[in-house]
Amino acid sequence: MTYWTVARTECQRENLANHHLARQGFVSYLPRIKLKNGRISPLYTGYLFVQVDQQWYPIQTTIGIRRLLLNGSSPAKIREEVIASIRQREGRDGLVLDSELIRRRGTVVRVISGLFRGQTGTYEGKGNQQLERILLDLLGRKVCTDIPNNCIEDA
Repeated sequence: MTYWTVARTECQRENLANHHLARQGFVSYLPRIKLKNGRISPLYTGYLFVQVDQQWYPIQTTIGIRRLLLNGSSPAKIREEVIASIRQREGRDGLVLDSELIRRRGTVVRVISGLFRGQTGTYEGKGNQQLERILLDLLGRKVCTDIPNNCIEDA
């Protein structure tokens, strides 16, 4: 029985991982959006969906994949309705049109690289171009800073 799961990709290597999964015969789904600056970006930076059957171990060693999200010792299952819901929001060009799926203000996020690596904060919205505005608790104060969108993940 097949089901969908989520793979965490290496920083800015979602397309590469998607390509190598396809070469191995896996069905994967990388929803994409068009940013305000016209650039096309993954909807969920650093993640893609993979359909697995019984053999899921090769996914973990695929080029561009960091790890699968696990539930105990097996991949976490994503309901088919979740994937269908995202696909229903795609336009003719294959890009997701509904910005409702993008990270919401107030979401707790973790910085995964850069100067503030390891810090958690509150997502405040889009900054300039490919920056995300994060509210960090530094030295007992709330500090607002802009961090590249590929350097944060949901906590």
